[in-house]
Amino acid sequence: MFVDSLLFIVTLILFVNELFVENHNYFNLIIIGLLIFSGLRLLYRGYMFIKNNYQKIDFKLSKTKSRFDNYSVILPSEKEKQNGYKSYKIIQNNWIDAALFSDEINTRLQESSEVKIELHNNYLLEVRKMIRERAHILLPLLKHKRIRTKLKGQKFINEDKLCLSSDFEINSTKIKCHKGTYFDSFLTNECYGKCLISSVSSDRKLVDAFHYFPVNKVGSNYQLMEISNSLLNNHIGISTLALTSDNYIVFWKQNSRNIQDHDSLVPSASGSLDFSDLDNDYSLSKTICNGMERELKEENMILNKVIIEKTIVLGYFRWVSRCGKPEFVGITFLGNKYVDLEGNEAEVSHKSGIQISKIEDINIEFNRIRENSTSNISLPLYMNMLFLEQYICNPSNTNKELKELLSSRGIK
Repeated sequence: MFVDSLLFIVTLILFVNELFVENHNYFNLIIIGLLIFSGLRLLYRGYMFIKNNYQKIDFKLSKTKSRFDNYSVILPSEKEKQNGYKSYKIIQNNWIDAALFSDEINTRLQESSEVKIELHNNYLLEVRKMIRERAHILLPLLKHKRIRTKLKGQKFINEDKLCLSSDFEINSTKIKCHKGTYFDSFLTNECYGKCLISSVSSDRKLVDAFHYFPVNKVGSNYQLMEISNSLLNNHIGISTLALTSDNYIVFWKQNSRNIQDHDSLVPSASGSLDFSDLDNDYSLSKTICNGMERELKEENMILNKVIIEKTIVLGYFRWVSRCGKPEFVGITFLGNKYVDLEGNEAEVSHKSGIQISKIEDINIEFNRIRENSTSNISLPLYMNMLFLEQYICNPSNTNKELKELLSSRGIK
């Protein structure tokens, strides 16, 4: 379009100049012809640009579709493999999700090795630059989401989030983060790898962001890009299992008004780190615990009466279907009894729980949930259960705090 615009401007200048010449010749006719041609061509290119990039979409008669039906085909990068990352497959009804995690990194988190947060905003500038370049694809997906959530009575609001900018490695003592917003993450982590299709004709793609999904093709395999190379916002997810004073592990059914995991069985608290959760000393573990405890309070009607005794970080994983979004899970010991907890209806609905009398019960009950659950189990709950089992069964773990806390509750 730049060349067409330049041709039109040049011929227009020449045409105006010829108007002031007394003797007209065939050159005038050539200029007039070029002017008409370039003008029509410019109008046509402008029409096609608007048609292709700003077409009118009936958002009420459209839906999103993901690039992959089986995310377990996506493996860690070579760099992440060196840090012990592996893929864990989770079957969700008619599709397969996956998580990437490292046992070595989880052991390091469980042993309370201090990792400091460094704030850098340069990464966010690059993310937003990429969003602007892809706005003609991403903004219709955002508009579609806003309309669909409004129709369903769901919350879809923009908030300041703490986001991950660098990779989490075994020897990391510092980790780079930035202040982003939820919409920054929606336009990247949620939109990349999606397309908008017509509900009437599933073969008709209205908007296509399939090719933005952050993978590299290596031979016959796909490898997920590292966080530092992906240019996604990557707001940090958190979830925790609450153990009550009478030894119940609490679960909720996610409210249908929630955007993520609606109508699924979820941990006692789940969400993402607000920027306000950031610890004053920039401690990663304390920041994560701040967020988990805040979410736990927000999802209970007894907001100011939730008695939190201790939160322990259990592990870290990357949520593959959400473009490798970073997630931390933990366990929180409460001073409240199971009967005292009442779900905040704006967040969750039905409450359920399993009572633990000995450590072996954890694995037995978790297997029962995985095998017999009548509803979807959210991926964070899968990983929360897995990491708790691994922590308890890991004989090489030097941090005995969790087992000591369980023992103080009579669970041995």
